[in-house]
Amino acid sequence: MALTDTTIKNAKSKEKDYTLADIRHLSLLVKSSGTKLWRYRNRVNGKAVSRGLGRYPEVSIALARKKCAELNESFAQGIDPLKQHRKEKEELSNTFEMLAKEWHLNFMKDVSERHAYVCMSRLIRHVFPKIGNISVRNISTQDILNIVKPLEFDGLSDVPKRILQDIGRIFRYGVSIGKADRDITYDLKGSLAPRKTNHHPSLTNPVKIGKMLNSIDAFPGSYIVRAALRLAPLFFVRPKELRHAEWNEFDFDNKEWRISALKMKVRIQHIVPLSDQSVKILKELMLLTGGGKYVFPGSAKNPVISDNTLNDALKKLGYGGEQTAHGFRSMASTILNEQGWNWDAIERQLSHQDPNGVRAAYNYAQYLDQRKEMMQHWADYLDKLKDGTCKTIRGC
Repeated sequence: MALTDTTIKNAKSKEKDYTLADIRHLSLLVKSSGTKLWRYRNRVNGKAVSRGLGRYPEVSIALARKKCAELNESFAQGIDPLKQHRKEKEELSNTFEMLAKEWHLNFMKDVSERHAYVCMSRLIRHVFPKIGNISVRNISTQDILNIVKPLEFDGLSDVPKRILQDIGRIFRYGVSIGKADRDITYDLKGSLAPRKTNHHPSLTNPVKIGKMLNSIDAFPGSYIVRAALRLAPLFFVRPKELRHAEWNEFDFDNKEWRISALKMKVRIQHIVPLSDQSVKILKELMLLTGGGKYVFPGSAKNPVISDNTLNDALKKLGYGGEQTAHGFRSMASTILNEQGWNWDAIERQLSHQDPNGVRAAYNYAQYLDQRKEMMQHWADYLDKLKDGTCKTIRGC
């Protein structure tokens, strides 16, 4: 028999809790304390289901019956409202933006401040407005394509590729902590058109190289910039690695420059053997900048010379369209390979990424004796190009 307000009000507390039945699956629990609570009880797929619907009289009979009817309808459709609510709550706390910021906090702490800033800026500008508020598990490949494809059509160089890589890293992080099922960017492999590579200009003609090296020696600008220009072809490291060189990284007794993995593009420690020529330049420069941290200090605003300094200097010397600071790497690679040096030793000296990252992390000193010999040979060869005693790639 259905309950009435009168029946409920007259229901007195007893020594033990007891239940008053109402319509199908709805009852009122009368506690020994006198509290009266609405209860929903049912069996769904053979399992007992119980839900609290609130306290009487705050929840009236009519409202309790309405809630009961809604639960009956949901279960009849195979939906558990409680699980649905939990899922929706989880989704609200598992948006792409929240996961991305968690990933950024954990994985960008060991990279340069600028790299971390650029990465987050791309996400804020291009990604969060499109999928930031969507649950990670509800994001589709089409959602991602809708982000990167317009950028590709707008001709934003490698931005679409970088964004796709970042989204993939975020998804893989989500998988590792149980907030994503898989990295859906794998399904988008080949979706972006290959980007034309802009190779860094570099000279390979021995006579022209000799003239350029003499021009560098006579560079009329800053002594620090001239020293950096003279060392760039001798070391053929990436310009950023050269600009951020620190005096405590150099071991003149063993004639080595050891660059921390955190400074390297491939995140593996790198050794640059020092030729006699590079040691001479460094020791001369030490008289000027050796009292500070950096070999090539910049201004009060920037601790080291800027990323455009060396290229601007080469332009002033008349080599803007023929040679860049980064191009010294391809110059050395081309000529040393032509001269017959071990390809693996050259690649290791160029600090190119080994496909096996674990192996590479332990093999940073691989071919070191051969590389020391090669780096001294390279410095001697450049000297011969400067004084004109050698005019061929093969060497003299």
